[in-house]
Amino acid sequence: MENTYIYALVGRDESDIRYIGQSKNPYVRLSQHRCLGSSESKLKKDWIRTLKNDGIQINMIILEKCRKEEGDFLERYYISLYKSWGFDLINQQSGGLKAYKHSQKRREELSEHFKNYKDEFGPAMKDKRHSEKTKLKISQSKISSSILQLDLNGTLIKKWDCGYKTIGRILNIDSTGIYDCLKGTLRKSYNSLWLFEKDFSEEKVYQLVQQLTKRRKEKHTGILQFDLDGNFLKEWTFSELKKTFKNTSRIVYCLNEHCKHAYNFIWIYKEKYNNYGTK
Repeated sequence: MENTYIYALVGRDESDIRYIGQSKNPYVRLSQHRCLGSSESKLKKDWIRTLKNDGIQINMIILEKCRKEEGDFLERYYISLYKSWGFDLINQQSGGLKAYKHSQKRREELSEHFKNYKDEFGPAMKDKRHSEKTKLKISQSKISSSILQLDLNGTLIKKWDCGYKTIGRILNIDSTGIYDCLKGTLRKSYNSLWLFEKDFSEEKVYQLVQQLTKRRKEKHTGILQFDLDGNFLKEWTFSELKKTFKNTSRIVYCLNEHCKHAYNFIWIYKEKYNNYGTK
């Protein structure tokens, strides 16, 4: 009997599940993902490259081992399950290589098997427990708190009593930026500040506004480009970078000291570089 494995790709930690797939040899498949093979989607490549620029390697979690003929069904099932829990998966399809039809007897067996899944967490979570970060992510997906949208001066625009993905659909914007603001890895998205109501405080909003003001001043002072040996190459304006590079987010990561280099160059705000020189 030939087996296959349902797996999840994780990034910064085990709560950062972004992709679910299946493979009969999962660790060879992990190597293919890491090497950014031609079969990988652009969305997946961009995610993996962003992590690589931050010095992070993707890893794999085995969710379930099953018979080959059940692989397509279970892959679609886990994709649907984790999306319902609020995980921002980059799967572009619902999963499965083809539409496999189970016999009536097998459908009844699978139905019985998954009926109590939420109570048992299934075979993938047997004798395991979710991390605190994962528990937080699942609870937030169930709208544990309203979301506040503020302008860049800290003034309330709207209170949303729905999840961040619903906000994205209503405003016709990418909800990923809103989510990054809510978990604190991004300061603003679509010219707005985003906070859970339970996390709101005047002091926190003041700090965000001050940080944004500082970043705007730094952008206007110019951006310095160095090679990896520290030799100065060129001074840029932010608008020039946007015209030259397709994805400036990597450079911004470097400017904000979240990674050491981007596009094989070192990038520093001119004002920050001058402050280093006076210390």
